[in-house]
Amino acid sequence: MTPRHRPLTQDEAERLASTCRTLREKRVIWTLLDTGLRVSELRDLTRERIAPESHYLYADAPGGLREIPITPRIAPLFDSWFSKHQSFGLSARSIERVVLEVVSRSGIERGGMRGGSSAHLRNSSRA
Repeated sequence: MTPRHRPLTQDEAERLASTCRTLREKRVIWTLLDTGLRVSELRDLTRERIAPESHYLYADAPGGLREIPITPRIAPLFDSWFSKHQSFGLSARSIERVVLEVVSRSGIERGGMRGGSSAHLRNSSRA
C-alpha cells in the first residue's frame, strides 16, 4: 500500500530551500525543513521558547515541551528576527501562503505533498 502523503526527498527539500527569494520565505521554509515544526508550532514560536546559547528551541508537546535543535542554517535568521521581535510574526494562514508560493515556484509536484500544505515538510529529511 502506498502512503497517501509522501515526505519530500532530499533533492526536493534542497530545491525548495534554494527557491526561497526573501528572508521571510527562508525563515518559514528553512525552519519547517530543519526543525519539523508544525505550522501551529511555528506560528506560536516566541523569543522565550528559543535558547540561542544552547542552540535549541522548545515547542509544546503532550506532557511538556520538546527540545528541537536550531540548525546552523536557521540560527542567523532567528538571531536577526528575534532580536527585534517577540514572536514569529506570521499567522498560520500566512505561513501556508508562503509554503504554497515557494512550492509553486520550485516546480515540485504537489500531489504527494498534501495538496501543497506544509505538513509534508515535517516528514522530510532534516538538514
